[in-house]
Amino acid sequence: CSLLCGLFIILIFFRRYKRHHWAVTAPVKHWSDHQDPVFRAWDRLRLSFAHCFGCSPRPLPARIRGKWLKPTADVAEPARTERLLAHPLKILPKRVTDCQDSVSLGLFAKVSGNSISGLLFSCTAFIAQAVIAVLSGIGAYLEGSTAKVAQLIATGLVKLFWASYLLLCWPCVDRLISLVV
Repeated sequence: CSLLCGLFIILIFFRRYKRHHWAVTAPVKHWSDHQDPVFRAWDRLRLSFAHCFGCSPRPLPARIRGKWLKPTADVAEPARTERLLAHPLKILPKRVTDCQDSVSLGLFAKVSGNSISGLLFSCTAFIAQAVIAVLSGIGAYLEGSTAKVAQLIATGLVKLFWASYLLLCWPCVDRLISLVV
């Protein structure tokens, strides 16, 4: 029930606020413009090898894909605290920062605002982990080799789906996490 409520809030947030409060990171023009040292070194190495072979590829995109903006009027104190204390149990706040802060800890930790798959990153990660946990947990109760092979195939398919989702949709705000997870 909690996951469905969080999913509902994320979908409403995407519909109401995504266009106005997600700022995409500016594209990187040169390898030295990367803020992350890992991406800077990787891009420099990649471009130096490409130049040896006569190619001229574009620099890698920035590691962090963007950020959520909070209007200064919405975060001004004490008005924000008074607004939150006036309606402590409200599920869908009217202001973007209140809605963002209400889901930021559990469902908004590493999400990207580029697409709906980006906003659902935490939910899909939780679901994939739960399915793998269930599939791993039933292994002790399975009898026979065909049931164990079916468990192995099902676990492999869930992991393949997760890897495909990460590589095709790039849902995480951090590109490195999308590659590593």
